[in-house]
Amino acid sequence: MNTQFSPTIIIGMHRSGTSLLARLLRAGGIFMGARRNSHDEALFFLHMNQRIFQLAHTHWDHPEPVRELLQTPALRATTMDEIKRSVHSLRIVSYLGPWRFLRTRNLAKLTQPWGWKEPRTCYTLPIWLDMFPTAKVIHISRHGVDVAQSLQQRERSRKRGVRNKLFSARCLTLEEAFTLWTEYEAMCIDVLEPIAPERKLQIRYEDLITAPREHLAEVLDFAGAVSTKMVLDKSPAVVESNRAFAFRRKPELMRFFKQSRDHSMLQRYGYDQV
Repeated sequence: MNTQFSPTIIIGMHRSGTSLLARLLRAGGIFMGARRNSHDEALFFLHMNQRIFQLAHTHWDHPEPVRELLQTPALRATTMDEIKRSVHSLRIVSYLGPWRFLRTRNLAKLTQPWGWKEPRTCYTLPIWLDMFPTAKVIHISRHGVDVAQSLQQRERSRKRGVRNKLFSARCLTLEEAFTLWTEYEAMCIDVLEPIAPERKLQIRYEDLITAPREHLAEVLDFAGAVSTKMVLDKSPAVVESNRAFAFRRKPELMRFFKQSRDHSMLQRYGYDQV
């Protein structure tokens, strides 16, 4: 599909700062979807990713079967055909909104930079790159212990509440939540490897929130944002710098970190240092 504006796709594990990054891009003039949920995830691409996971007979917290789907040519082709039909159907109104749909009818005629974020895209990105081969990809990573703790906290809260429908038993333990982070990050590395250097950008959540002007300027320029000065001026006020390496303030998390610091994924991002 030839698009006037190729999408900017944000990938990153759940609880890694993808929502913050999506909000900042949106403030910079990047269209991130007419219908989004509270995490700034475009519902159209969320539902498409859920469908791909469904075709792989799995869920977000057990993502590895999606690798098998991607490595099976017949399954990948069938999945691609179904997703392509949805992109070219009336379902795209969910992303474009009624006004843009009436003006453009499809993504190829969007007249502004656009994109989306949804954590499952770490695994489904190859499907989307088949469809949008010139897409740009931003990968945001966050320390695995902080991600694991956030996942565990969220799922324990859900267990005590009334939202058991979204409950993930795997994320109830710090160890399993951390392992899930390593799986997502390993997949991000794999899917990014074949992409040309000028079409991919790696950023750490901790760098973004502790030095927002410097790192956000790079992100906005990469994505082709049209409104940068105002976003950069306001960025220190919209980020919470104290969320960087939050695990250091909790003794039990520091103990877990010291047990896990030799993990290759922590070392890859420079997260093995206290």
